[in-house]
Amino acid sequence: ENGATYFGSEDNPYMFLIAIDSEETELTDAHLAAYGLGAENAITLTFKRYDGATEQVVLGREFSDGLVYAFSSSLKSVASVPVSLKAKALTDISEFADDRLFPYDVSEVKSISLSLAGETVLLSRSEKAQWMMDSPVSANADQDAVGVLLGNILSLKESDKENNSLFISLNGGDESISVRTQAVLGDLSFADLRSRAILSIPLSSVKRITLSRAGSLAPAEVVEYNQDRSSWENKTKNNNLKVLPASLEEMMSGVEHLTASRIQSINVGADELRKYGLEKPYMSVAIDRRSGDMTRVNLLVGDKCGSEGRFATLGSDEAVFVLPMHVVRKLETPILGEAR
Repeated sequence: ENGATYFGSEDNPYMFLIAIDSEETELTDAHLAAYGLGAENAITLTFKRYDGATEQVVLGREFSDGLVYAFSSSLKSVASVPVSLKAKALTDISEFADDRLFPYDVSEVKSISLSLAGETVLLSRSEKAQWMMDSPVSANADQDAVGVLLGNILSLKESDKENNSLFISLNGGDESISVRTQAVLGDLSFADLRSRAILSIPLSSVKRITLSRAGSLAPAEVVEYNQDRSSWENKTKNNNLKVLPASLEEMMSGVEHLTASRIQSINVGADELRKYGLEKPYMSVAIDRRSGDMTRVNLLVGDKCGSEGRFATLGSDEAVFVLPMHVVRKLETPILGEAR
């Protein structure tokens, strides 16, 4: 409040509160000397933040009520701090020692291992500084969620230890430390650590699309791009059907940048697919690319998830996610129609 700043967190600062008292806008050497903040008299404390940035606080002379003058490098202003801070700096520097369970800077953490109730998640930072999920599935991680997670991990203290709870190790370390789950995950789940960005396939990169709908009397819709003619063609046995270009673009807009509303589970075995209606899906979308990655994309869409959408999964993935209803409606768009 009132321009105060903390080093560390407000709930658990590793330095005392700094309350701004000065109205000075530009401080000269003469000003600083008057407060006992000159180079020959002052004590300089340098604090390193969790993200690797440093803050300097210069402590000067005592003036009243158990306070000393101080100068903060970040505030660029004279402030007041308890005289006990200066006393501890002179007598016991261990007061300011880094007592975190994981004394790393953010940039020094390259991998994270989390284990809880028999489930393990492995995260690693790529050469492009992007977090990836390596296990139980191989996928992009949610960068914001991992950022929150890592901040919580690097704030852990001895008091956060708890037997047989959430086990953590960093950078491939052999030793795991068990800590309070709430202190690390908060409102997050393991599923929240996986990116909600599921697919990115522009129509211009697609060679063949097969749409199948459960319960429909009509056969699957199959279209294929003819590169010689630069056009899409009907590949079903019904020659009376033709490709509807606008409808095809509408349908593909649902998967061109496919983002789930949430991740339901990151590790679902084949025997659990029935629970989400994915063993006999409501519909399936098979996509073959024109070149490069020859892996077929199989998007399976299952039961409704209330009004939120439908459960879905990729054939090569073990994660179940929720497709927003507006995306489901796009996928339901017929891409073949009667020729006129």
